Amino acid sequence: QAGLYEAPTAVRLEDGRWCLFLDYYGVPGDGQGYVPFVADSMASGRFVRSDASFHFPYGYKHGTVIKISTQEYERIRGYYG
Repeated sequence: QAGLYEAPTAVRLEDGRWCLFLDYYGVPGDGQGYVPFVADSMASGRFVRSDASFHFPYGYKHGTVIKISTQEYERIRGYYG
């Protein structure tokens, strides 16, 4: 079975571009999980797969993106390591 995509999540990047994260499933092992696609603008609708720009540990799936401060990040990092 070929891989399939579901559960899109879009977020605007700090440089103004858009990133669409899709959950890639239906393939065995490390090939599964979030895959990033980036577009210069939402209006263009042209999203290009951008694996080299983003990396997620294996298994991350359905979720969302929220902006946090550096202080919040450091607290989370300190707790989870």
